[in-house]
Amino acid sequence: MVAVIVTFCIGALTLALGICNYHGNLSTLRAYHRRCASQEEKNPFERKQGPGMIVLGASIIVHGVFLTISIYTKMRVFFWCGIAVFVGGILAGIGLGVYGLVRYRKKSKKQGF
Repeated sequence: MVAVIVTFCIGALTLALGICNYHGNLSTLRAYHRRCASQEEKNPFERKQGPGMIVLGASIIVHGVFLTISIYTKMRVFFWCGIAVFVGGILAGIGLGVYGLVRYRKKSKKQGF
């Protein structure tokens, strides 16, 4: 049961960070971006990184739901569905984050940053 609580807490934290990134909270960016990038450069980067974190957090929370169902019903199919959602969400979230980073870097290089 402790694993389920930890899973929900990690998922909620990741989801909250993703929402903060998407809405422009600069405290979650690396020190380099806070110090060296202008506000016009920070906003597109945050908008591209936020959805990846939101997908990661949501997939962790859904995995926790499937894990809870699996524990109470003692049916392994829910456990494996939770693992599939978790792995799919991790891959999609990382993919969205890398896509946003590559798009941001291309735009920055074209402008000479």
